[in-house]
Amino acid sequence: MGDLLGSLAIELLLFFGIVALISPIPIDLQEAGNAFFFLAAAISLLIFWLKKKAITWKHGLVFLGLYAAFLAIEVWRIMH
Repeated sequence: MGDLLGSLAIELLLFFGIVALISPIPIDLQEAGNAFFFLAAAISLLIFWLKKKAITWKHGLVFLGLYAAFLAIEVWRIMH
């Protein structure tokens, strides 16, 4: 799991780093606040649960619920 997460993090950071070198990427922090909140919640839960050395299907359901809530809020923001 560590290899997968590390690989994804490196690819993401390299991609955005190279793109930002070519042309700056504007970020509206007010719009990104929702994403930052859900990212912090997911990482906090992951760290807390990894202390138990296992992630079960119940934990997966919680993550899916977080993702569904994130998508619902984003769609609601776009529609209004």
